[in-house]
Amino acid sequence: MSDLVYTDYTEFCTQQNNVEKKGRKTGSNRIKSLKILIGILVLVVFVEIGIYSIVVPCSKPATVIFKGVSKSLASEFKNQLEQSCGHTWLNFNVGMASAIIASNSAVLDAKVEKKFPDKICITIQSREAVAVTLAELNGRTVPVQIDKKGVLFNKGSAVLSTHTPLLTGLPLEVATEGKRLNSLYIPLLEEIAKIQSNNPEYFSALSEIHISPKLYGDFELLMYPINSQIRVRMDRNLTLESLQYMMVVLDVLNTIEPNISEVDLRYGSVSYKTNNKV
Repeated sequence: MSDLVYTDYTEFCTQQNNVEKKGRKTGSNRIKSLKILIGILVLVVFVEIGIYSIVVPCSKPATVIFKGVSKSLASEFKNQLEQSCGHTWLNFNVGMASAIIASNSAVLDAKVEKKFPDKICITIQSREAVAVTLAELNGRTVPVQIDKKGVLFNKGSAVLSTHTPLLTGLPLEVATEGKRLNSLYIPLLEEIAKIQSNNPEYFSALSEIHISPKLYGDFELLMYPINSQIRVRMDRNLTLESLQYMMVVLDVLNTIEPNISEVDLRYGSVSYKTNNKV
């Protein structure tokens, strides 16, 4: 009977397990390092995308877009904003821009918005002229426009409609830009605006509407038709009906009496003056 030989492999197996665990741990560490490296690279890519798609456009000079205003006035506003409100989208001061635009007498309302990433959108509601008057500014006589609320303003080189009447005789102390006329004249301006919206051709037939002051702060109107040497005196209550009546009277008088200098339509009757006699 042969002897049995017993060999203890416990230590060898333990060593083998330790080697395998160490190998697996090393592989795991390499995978973690690779994942971290990939994460860093992805982060760098996203940072670069953000820089080129967000930071760079926002840092460039902003594109200013105007709506509702003439090119000449838009150019004037743009120069003012560039000097006072910043050049880029990031540092553009919306509050200051709104204040600058609103201070212009030709602006009724304005809205300034930043549109990401590089646009400044400015929507302006301009005042609409119902009449124009003449004022002395900087030593020269210039046309100044009036809206239906009596505010005097100037749209720069904007071309006025032939339906916009010339209104003269206003108090000189108010005939400057940005001022508001006395409330005494507002009904007249509102009626002019009403007639312009429906029957503007009547104002195309007039060269001038002159305000003639009366006692106690009241006034009356002197109308100067374009195709006639006759001036027409009317009360302050200008209406479409009074204009129509004036045109009919002028047509009749031009056929029966060519030497008339003035027609008086006040008090519900017609009277006139000739160049030689009353």
